[in-house]
Amino acid sequence: MSCEPQIDDKITLPPPPTAADFSITELPESNSYKFVSTTEDGFLYGWDLGNGQTVSGSEATTVYMTEGVYIVELTVFNAGGHVTSTQSVIVENDLVIEEGPCDEGTLKEFVSNCDQKTWRLNPTAGALLVGPVGLTETWWQNDESVVEERFCAFDDEWTFFEDGTMVYDTKGDIWGEDYMGFDFMCVDESLLGEPVSAWGSGDHSYTATGTELAVSGLGAFIGLPKATNGAEVTSPVDGIIYTVTSQTTDGDGNDLMVIQVNYGDGVWQFTLVAI
Repeated sequence: MSCEPQIDDKITLPPPPTAADFSITELPESNSYKFVSTTEDGFLYGWDLGNGQTVSGSEATTVYMTEGVYIVELTVFNAGGHVTSTQSVIVENDLVIEEGPCDEGTLKEFVSNCDQKTWRLNPTAGALLVGPVGLTETWWQNDESVVEERFCAFDDEWTFFEDGTMVYDTKGDIWGEDYMGFDFMCVDESLLGEPVSAWGSGDHSYTATGTELAVSGLGAFIGLPKATNGAEVTSPVDGIIYTVTSQTTDGDGNDLMVIQVNYGDGVWQFTLVAI
């Protein structure tokens, strides 16, 4: 009896991409840029936009809040491996949003009362909400149990002063998630290590013009730290521009404000209440 030789089936993998090429387009909005991969034969794309934002997908957009030289890195993967390349973006000026006086009826008057005004996340269902661009549906929103579970987020305070200062106060604790190094739980603010310590209590700047509420300074945010313009991030960025979609006063006399930020793959929405 003879044995037939065994022949192993071999899969020939393609070579890795030869280059991670991408284009850079400056958008009409001040300090805004779009990046598009022009690499052939890739199926996974990872961007480091040089300002703390890391993004996946063949395209990415961002807003650079301050002047400087930003090194943008693209890594492209296929079945055979990966390749990385970088390009520089030179931003010549800090992002400036012209702001008028704190007149009656302006966004700044609503936000700061032309003196000072403190806001919290509204402790009701739907204060935290995420969905596709346009919010034609809801992917996730908090319910009442989340308000109780995340008490350390719903007691955070953002105080806006007429002089353009925003003071963020965690009340000593924060809602920690995996991108911050925690296991989805309330933790003491003192446990925030570098670089995410910038998401702790601190003083920042803001402008409120038209329907734009922009917060500036490393780690400045409202609502949820990771939700920024064009990306969800794992480390603090220099500022975020929110769109104010609603300013109302409820039947009990409480001022409510709804803000949104487009993070590229969808929109995060936060509902705040003045206290």
